[in-house]
Amino acid sequence: MAVAGRVAARWVRAAPAVRAPVLARRSIATTRAALAEEAEEAHANVDGDMLLTFAVPDKALVQKRAIFRVTVPGRAGTFGIQKRSPPMLAELRPGVVDVDFDGKGDSVQYFVPGGFAFTHADNTVDVSAPEAVLLEDIDADLVRSEAEKAKQAKDAAASGSPEEAKAAIASEVYKALGHALGVSV
Repeated sequence: MAVAGRVAARWVRAAPAVRAPVLARRSIATTRAALAEEAEEAHANVDGDMLLTFAVPDKALVQKRAIFRVTVPGRAGTFGIQKRSPPMLAELRPGVVDVDFDGKGDSVQYFVPGGFAFTHADNTVDVSAPEAVLLEDIDADLVRSEAEKAKQAKDAAASGSPEEAKAAIASEVYKALGHALGVSV
């Protein structure tokens, strides 16, 4: 029995005085066709280049550009995404997003305070972050001083207060920045 037939049979059992709507059979067929089309499109680029879109709220830093690999700071640890990586969604922690364009040293590194990485079945990757800064543009001395201020704010805040939470987040970000730059904070 086809899916539409099973749905109609359940409808009749659940509401014997009411006929199963014809619309339900059409919408199931339409949904099945749409899903089949979407799956076909997803596998169209399986053997093509891996394409990256890396965006912050106001602009795309990398827009559908072919890359060799992107390394992201996942919550469970840093990991690389290459061609034919399985589809997944990962939350990002503060750290470095390393975009390797060709596998031969042509790369760019951004520091992000968090975000998300989406890997799709069609060899496309989307990285979204609230902000991103080129690692080479970050001043290590400023990171040290701001990390110290965040630590002092955390120590001065009342336990469980919003101020303590804000200072803890700032401390985590500055610690990750210091690690990315190779300086102790």
